[in-house]
Amino acid sequence: AQALDDTKEFFEKHGGKTVLLGRFMSWLRAFAPVVAGISKMNYPRFLFFNVAGGITWAAIFTLLGYFAGNSWEMIRGYLGRFGVFAFICGAVFIFLYFFLTKKRRLIREKSGWIDGQLSSRMPGTWDFIKERFNAGEWYGLNLTAGIVLLVFALYSFGEIIEDLVDKETLFHLDFRIQHLMKGMITPEATRWMADITNLGGVYLVALVISAAALYLMRKRRWWELAILFWVVVGGEMILFLLKQMFHRLRPTGQLVTAFGYSFPSGHAFSAMAVYGLLVYLTWKLTNNGALKLAVFTASILMILLVGVSRVYLNVHWLTDVLGGYAAGLSWLAFCVIMVNTVKQYYRRSS
Repeated sequence: AQALDDTKEFFEKHGGKTVLLGRFMSWLRAFAPVVAGISKMNYPRFLFFNVAGGITWAAIFTLLGYFAGNSWEMIRGYLGRFGVFAFICGAVFIFLYFFLTKKRRLIREKSGWIDGQLSSRMPGTWDFIKERFNAGEWYGLNLTAGIVLLVFALYSFGEIIEDLVDKETLFHLDFRIQHLMKGMITPEATRWMADITNLGGVYLVALVISAAALYLMRKRRWWELAILFWVVVGGEMILFLLKQMFHRLRPTGQLVTAFGYSFPSGHAFSAMAVYGLLVYLTWKLTNNGALKLAVFTASILMILLVGVSRVYLNVHWLTDVLGGYAAGLSWLAFCVIMVNTVKQYYRRSS
């Protein structure tokens, strides 16, 4: 009875994510609907996540199969490893959830004792650390998460540059991926990729930016509008400076016309910054879980597809795309941190 109650509680909180991820793992796909029924999960909610997972699964694997061609065996090997990794992560997550649920009271008691000990021995330092993880304040968990994301993105960008300068792993991987992509080229695939690459192009990105700006002005969300302004305008300046700094030439034999220097990829930078901002705004301005999931999933797919299309069309090296992702994420995180910090300072001052 206790196990059933724990399962119901788990599905009330994480049922949607479990059903969605279940589409990617055969063992979970078989059991998730049964457990959802036993837990009396809301049927429209179950249907939404099940359909969303099915569409995402079908789109990813159909595109992989279509474009991979003779390289499918290699990709299937990697997917097999991913499945094992996902299974292990899922098992660990479920174990920790049930363990922490059962031991919640004991954990609270121990946490209170540890908090008391640290507060008495180093009150100033411990209070500062606790404030950094306070979810209710901008200077707490939100700022901490933003800084961690910024540091991660900057570190990744630095590692990519180091590999290119020293001609290490990623530098050699560029040529291997280019050779792999050449084996996948077909007229139909090229037409598809030429259309997909426009997801990070000027016209569609400008349309997304305009729609977001109009919505924010209508809702009088001036601080979020400021973030949008700096992400777009400042991002173009940062991108121009980076391209001029590295002067990397594009690959030869391009399938579509492209101008300017290659590193970092402007399409990848714009896709990460703009669609990433769209995810941030959705997460902040709405409480609709289904909408958040839909925007997050669609944005991730568009970001990844834009990167793949740039490499397939041979207008960028793989490291150009990875560098664009890292630089775009760095700039987005910096803008969110900067504007929100100014916002909090302004409110406290007034």
